[in-house]
Amino acid sequence: MANVLISGTKPEAITAGQLTGERRHKLIGDLPEDYKFETELEPYMRSADAYVFMPDADPLLAMSVLVAKRIEPDTYWNKPVVFVEEDGKRHPIAALFEDLSARGLAKEKPAEVFTIAKGIDQVRDVIGKVTEAPKAAADTSANTGDLATIQSDEKRPDTMIAVYCSASTKKPADLALAAEAGNSIAQRGWGITYGGANVSMMGAVASAARNLDGYVLGVATAKVWKHNRELDPDNTDIPMSELKLTDDIYLRMKEMFMPEAGKPVKGVMVLPGGAGSAQETLAMLQLRKAEPVFKDVPLVLINADGVWDGLAKAAKAYGLEEGKDFHVYPDVKSAMPFLDKAVAALDARPDWPVSDIDQAAKKLGGWRSDRRPAAGPASDIDAPAAKPGDQPAP
Repeated sequence: MANVLISGTKPEAITAGQLTGERRHKLIGDLPEDYKFETELEPYMRSADAYVFMPDADPLLAMSVLVAKRIEPDTYWNKPVVFVEEDGKRHPIAALFEDLSARGLAKEKPAEVFTIAKGIDQVRDVIGKVTEAPKAAADTSANTGDLATIQSDEKRPDTMIAVYCSASTKKPADLALAAEAGNSIAQRGWGITYGGANVSMMGAVASAARNLDGYVLGVATAKVWKHNRELDPDNTDIPMSELKLTDDIYLRMKEMFMPEAGKPVKGVMVLPGGAGSAQETLAMLQLRKAEPVFKDVPLVLINADGVWDGLAKAAKAYGLEEGKDFHVYPDVKSAMPFLDKAVAALDARPDWPVSDIDQAAKKLGGWRSDRRPAAGPASDIDAPAAKPGDQPAP
């Protein structure tokens, strides 16, 4: 019996038997709405043998599965992914990935990593053929205990900005944009957290900031760092004040958002990038549910040449609002005045950041605020096991 993860609202009339054909696979439901992606998402993904994403599926989960197919192919490549499209409407995440692929920003072709089902009745054509996959052991070939980190004597600025961008493009315009972002942030005396590379846009943003004596915190996974996957071996410049290594990409994202316990970044800037940068943006939106202190951290998409049109459209499809939940600017120059005001507003608030927040503040809206996936009959779909102390959903 295989585990089939179904995210989003499953039609009440569809039973597990109807969904999977002759094989009665076990259906796994969604995580709680305010799950902590840095610890809960990866084991949840790994437990499934196939994935079905309804139109209102968790977007971070959906994009993370697609990214996992690239970075952990031994575990995820052969696990089927089905996006269900209904009423002639495109699935937001499938459409986003297709847009990134068409722009050359996703290495895989959409048909290589997922199937589109025009209605729930077509899902069984794919899922009915699934068998339980051998469970791959977690990769321990590199862990943070094996590798050295970088730590300077520089004082970390009070204001840190997380910057996400490509580690592969070599287009001069993209590299110039990244350098402009590094310059603009460093000129204000702010620090940068980024993915810890010295290549492509990552290297450009960090080097530009360091050239102005800006503080740069690189956060990389031990596996990527050990195998030099985002480092230029011919470039001895490691443009960082500090390097942190994490065991996986989910802890990496959380460290970039929260470089110091109790002190989140004061802004997130997303430069042109691929599926990984889209995943990181969705992670920020999920983090606002798990830790409400992040709901006031401004999220800025630098939409050069319309690179993030698909991401903005997907966010809106899930009920998020441009100008409230995220902000879109065509270039760095036009975005910086907004960040100046947003950072100043946070600095002026004596109540931010705070550690003790009324749990009612977690009702922040988002992709499942008004259309939370139904759990379905207990015999048909199982929700992930509750953690000790969890309260039942209302």
